[in-house]
Amino acid sequence: LVGLMFSCSHPQESEEPSFTLKEKNRINSFVSEYFFEIPRLDLTFKNYANYEFGEYTINGSVDSANLKQGYWKILNIKTNILYQGHFVNNKKSEWWDIFLDNKLICCGKYELNKKQGFWRYLRVGKETMKFINYQNDTLMGLAQEFTTDSILISVGSFAKGLKDDYWKFYYTNGTLKEQGYFHDNLKSGWWQSYDKNGKLIEEASYSQDEISGYVKRYINGIISEEGKQFNGRNRGVWKFYDLGGKQNKIHEYEE
Repeated sequence: LVGLMFSCSHPQESEEPSFTLKEKNRINSFVSEYFFEIPRLDLTFKNYANYEFGEYTINGSVDSANLKQGYWKILNIKTNILYQGHFVNNKKSEWWDIFLDNKLICCGKYELNKKQGFWRYLRVGKETMKFINYQNDTLMGLAQEFTTDSILISVGSFAKGLKDDYWKFYYTNGTLKEQGYFHDNLKSGWWQSYDKNGKLIEEASYSQDEISGYVKRYINGIISEEGKQFNGRNRGVWKFYDLGGKQNKIHEYEE
């Protein structure tokens, strides 16, 4: 997830401190929208308070062993993204905040450079926020997404950084949109989807994120067809229904 990444190098005293940008990373699709290019600083200063380099204004301090200690602030003047938090012996510790245009977009706690507990994220340009739980820098346990009006958008859990177990997704009006199981970030087992009025659209068995097994489809909540589907193709006997839900056709596909 979003994080500050620093390292200390030891060039000759005449060398200027180097500056690079860390490339965007992705843990998984659930949090990818929160990644920014984060500064990576190679510093040799023994003690300092303020420093400017290119697009960045930095405020922080290092001890006699050149380890970052205490409260640090890094501001990207061009993007107006501000990172602030504490270091203990060169490792991110305690609470960290990230702001965009003076608006909090990310916050959470570090222990020994690893994210722990619930982190909050505000999706830039969209009116949603997420609360995601970490254990030793890995997504674990409960995850929730809300609109800024506190309407639940999604709820589920992670295991070892991947969606796992039962998840529910909602429309912004609070109506259930989709529900079912994940295994290793892929849909698995029985899933149901609904329209904004709460009427069934589809029920299907999934494996490896694809329909694999029995399927029921609905129009205005009334069954319209049902049968088996594998690899995107209908198989075996399928039943079709009229708009009133009365069976009016049977077709047999190749197995």
